[in-house]
Amino acid sequence: MHILWSRFAVIPSLSVDYPEPMADPLSVAASITGLIALGSSIVQATSAYIAAVQNASARIQSVNLQISALMMVLNQLQSFSDDTHHGQEIFTNASFCDILDGCRVALIQVDSMIKPFCIPSGGRVSRLNQRTQWVRKEKEMEYLLKNLEVHKLTLTLVLNVAV
Repeated sequence: MHILWSRFAVIPSLSVDYPEPMADPLSVAASITGLIALGSSIVQATSAYIAAVQNASARIQSVNLQISALMMVLNQLQSFSDDTHHGQEIFTNASFCDILDGCRVALIQVDSMIKPFCIPSGGRVSRLNQRTQWVRKEKEMEYLLKNLEVHKLTLTLVLNVAV
């Protein structure tokens, strides 16, 4: 039973709670594969930038490290979901799919934010401009990395429960 709040009184509602819809296991596997590909793209771009630029920003190094850690969890999830059938109900749960979707959105935002800074620029003015832009984006990046950390921890928990 749900409770509806109105301006004047609490009104009980007689609604039925239905189980959350299940997702197709193939779609879940494809989502995990897509996240791995997107994460790999970010790690490659940040690794190339770190290798090319002396004194690369600590935040870019942090992005590289955190995305790499997320990739390890996603790879474990992918191999576990491919190898077993007893964990399928966990991986096809709508809440799990919401976690994957949140992870996808955050990775897309990180990708769009980080790629312009991972292209080494030639001139001194251009590098200074990049650093200035990076300082303005750093708080947003910090928020995205915290968001990805929560997703990573949740996926790790799902993996531990499924094992």
